[in-house]
Amino acid sequence: MWEPELALYTESLAARSLAPSTVRHRRNKVRQMMVFLEGRGVSELSEVSRQHVDAWLAHLGGEYRTARGAPITVSHLCDHHLCVKDFFKWLEREGRILSSPYGVRELPERDLPARLPVVLSPEEAVLVLEAVSPRSAQGLRDRAILEVLYSTGMRKGELVALNVEDFSFTRREIAILKSKSKRGRVVPVGEYARQFTEAYLRAVRPWVVVDDEEKALFVSHHRGRRLAVRTVGQIVSRAARRSGVRKPVTPHTFRHSMATHLLRNHADLRHIQAILAHAQITSTEIYTHVGLEDLKEVLRRAHPHGKASQK
Repeated sequence: MWEPELALYTESLAARSLAPSTVRHRRNKVRQMMVFLEGRGVSELSEVSRQHVDAWLAHLGGEYRTARGAPITVSHLCDHHLCVKDFFKWLEREGRILSSPYGVRELPERDLPARLPVVLSPEEAVLVLEAVSPRSAQGLRDRAILEVLYSTGMRKGELVALNVEDFSFTRREIAILKSKSKRGRVVPVGEYARQFTEAYLRAVRPWVVVDDEEKALFVSHHRGRRLAVRTVGQIVSRAARRSGVRKPVTPHTFRHSMATHLLRNHADLRHIQAILAHAQITSTEIYTHVGLEDLKEVLRRAHPHGKASQK
């Protein structure tokens, strides 16, 4: 059976400081292949050949269906390729097999996502931000949270993990030490986010925290403790409803919008990748496709033959 090797491989993934969700994801992909091959009489790693791997990948690209009954996308097929390739490469490196049966092969050409991320226009982003009045204590906290999300593009989990000491007001930067990738980074912060957060720390937070030992930057007004992740989503949803913006807006929408606005203003894709902490540039390239949709709309509106005749 393969389970001992899979357990050791899983430990090696965790040792690479990969996110727990990534470790589970890769383990599950390999286990799917194991179940498939065991169903065809393969019980030992030494028995796996290139033909067996071919059969598994062909199964994925053919009769395999997701839990919803849909065929697998090319992007997900590429993901299976990479997980299987990494597993066999690890086995070869550890001396558990002589050579990888995955061999050398080209990945399928990735397809574009069926749905591009929802992005706010700069005007819509301002409407959502200004829907929260900073005149109340909770309003000032919520406005600071929204400004930080839009300014830095950080994830909601990264935001609630921030401590007071992570925000440098003199250097106008935030150290994000707890992230999805487990790779800490320092990101610049805009002037609006700096001003609102500094005002919140000076005028609100000292009166809300339950004790001086609390390190969290943003705290609950009910408990005086670190803010819950779900509360950030509620803050964003409430602001979006008040703004009148007719788009689904989540904390991640600010991340997508921030990256898209930087790209439209000629920021380098590599710089955006660093700010968002994308391990692969291909993850950041989705925002070039969002820009392409803008160009299509320009063509539709401005070109003499850009839209169907109204006759």
